[in-house]
Amino acid sequence: MAFQPESSERRSATVSFLFRLRSQAQTLRIRGASLVQHGSIRWAGLNARERGLVGFCAAFLLLVTVWILLVSPALKTIDEAQVSIPQLRTDLVQIQALVVEAKSLSRQVSGAIPDQQMRGAIEESLQSAGLSSRVQLLEEGAGGQANWRWLIVFSNANAADVLAWLSDVPYALRLQIHAADLARAVVSGRAQPDQLSGEVILQQPSEAAS
Repeated sequence: MAFQPESSERRSATVSFLFRLRSQAQTLRIRGASLVQHGSIRWAGLNARERGLVGFCAAFLLLVTVWILLVSPALKTIDEAQVSIPQLRTDLVQIQALVVEAKSLSRQVSGAIPDQQMRGAIEESLQSAGLSSRVQLLEEGAGGQANWRWLIVFSNANAADVLAWLSDVPYALRLQIHAADLARAVVSGRAQPDQLSGEVILQQPSEAAS
């Protein structure tokens, strides 16, 4: 049949390729063995000082290889992370501020927040600012025509978070800062410049309470 010669040619080409491949592999094995033998002879001919120098060079090359392939990329990743993490934290604070602002705008559309619901709104704003674990919230007032007040006690709270909260949230909730007594937190007898402790009193504006 017509396909038999073509099949024989393919078979012959395959056998020839395999033969060349085995021949090259055998040549590489012979060269490798020769290099190993040559290296062993050279190594045996070295004195103790020369062997120490060769070992030092080999160790140095190994350290350089490890540095280039493993240590340097890891350090680069750490440096990039140290640069990006503060920016990510800043973005997170901005997002939280936008969330609080959006919620306050939605409340303003529907009207002022009732006194009975203000505690929940303040707690929610403190949680969004990352301050919920560092504050104690107390309230006083009997409803009706009483001027409600909310006492917020900060304890070793992050100073930047507290100041950001004070600059935005009371206005967003239509509250006034009646009094504020904040100072650097003291831990183990040492003042902490990045932490604040103290009290802040918020209240409804006089026209809102009347």
